[in-house]
Amino acid sequence: MYKVHYQKMKSLITLLQNENRKDPYVLAVILTESYFRNQITMFCEILYWYYCYFFYSERMKKISIGFAQVQIEHWVTFGYFNSVYPSVKKAAMVFDPVLNYEICNKYLASKEVLSKNSLRNVGEAYRGKIGLHYMDTITYFYNEVISKK
Repeated sequence: MYKVHYQKMKSLITLLQNENRKDPYVLAVILTESYFRNQITMFCEILYWYYCYFFYSERMKKISIGFAQVQIEHWVTFGYFNSVYPSVKKAAMVFDPVLNYEICNKYLASKEVLSKNSLRNVGEAYRGKIGLHYMDTITYFYNEVISKK
């Protein structure tokens, strides 16, 4: 399954690398997070964001969105969104691979793990406690990214 996902995402990874967004840790996180949530699920997360806007507003900031699965509050903190409230423009932004790379990179940099050269540190900073399956997944994608340099 990992190989199939990597093949599906290969054009996105190539686009990012051609845009000089090449950090293998960031790319591995994006591949891993998108592996666990396909585009249909990501679209449903956007619908949930709108649902929370109307019925459960305190939950909005904790919703994870986009290929990188970054919480909405961080999209605001890092200056990509001006508020946690949904809009069509913001919904479109979360599907932009370059923005997902940038916000993932900023989030990991804020956790000071990129310089430690450890997938476990990156995974734990990104997800909290990580299990064996997550570790296997991020390791596979990291190895794919570095082998394709």
